[in-house]
Amino acid sequence: MGAEVKRKEDPRLVTGISSYVDDITIPGLHYVAFVRSPHAHAKVGTIDTTAAAKRAGVFKIVTGQDIRAHCQPIPLGGPSAEGGGGAETAGGRRHYPLSIGRVRHVGEPVAAVIATSQSAAADGAADVVVDWEVLPAVADQLAAMAAGAPQLFEDAPKNIEHETNIKVGEPDAAFAKASKVVKQRMVSQRLCGVPMEPRAALAAPDPASGGVTLWSTHQAPHMLRNDIAACLGLEQNLVRVIAPEVGGGFGVKFGIYPE
Repeated sequence: MGAEVKRKEDPRLVTGISSYVDDITIPGLHYVAFVRSPHAHAKVGTIDTTAAAKRAGVFKIVTGQDIRAHCQPIPLGGPSAEGGGGAETAGGRRHYPLSIGRVRHVGEPVAAVIATSQSAAADGAADVVVDWEVLPAVADQLAAMAAGAPQLFEDAPKNIEHETNIKVGEPDAAFAKASKVVKQRMVSQRLCGVPMEPRAALAAPDPASGGVTLWSTHQAPHMLRNDIAACLGLEQNLVRVIAPEVGGGFGVKFGIYPE
């Protein structure tokens, strides 16, 4: 008690001998680059991959329609009931890793280009031509819930993902007896963790078991295993998630991302 305890992980970190996802290599490794939306809201028309498919090093190009038969929609985090007594109704929207038919934010992926090198994948993605039909967009939360606002998901009316109502005790009676009631609307700033190591993933199929091993810079490997298994329709024991050194997280490396 009270004695100084030296950090044991520092030498390998400061000397650069740690192994991160990008340092891992496996035989037959391929790379992926994504074709992303330049629009905040748009319908996705034809996706022309002709030029990209002819580029040297490009192995395969897939769209949302291609992967739809092979995976389930991405699992969503359930509504929170912090404080107890919560009554929740989930919006329950369904969203595939590659968008199908419509995009709802800038950068949303609609196609993936797999190639033998990072540069070939990036060049192939640049060659994909998408026919976009731009739709009205809304970026303000209150405006998004107003009547007549662009509806992003048919199964989330008024653009509300879910509602949580918490009521403990008799608050109405307490307000009625209060000598003064103050009402105030507060706006919280937007925050995002920015780790030095960005998101990264490396996956290898296991032909013997039919499962997959996934190396990921992730803060909750068991949670990721469960979500990947649900997406791929696999038993959880067939999905092995390995989190090597994680170059920062700050909360943004929880859950599952489309990529």
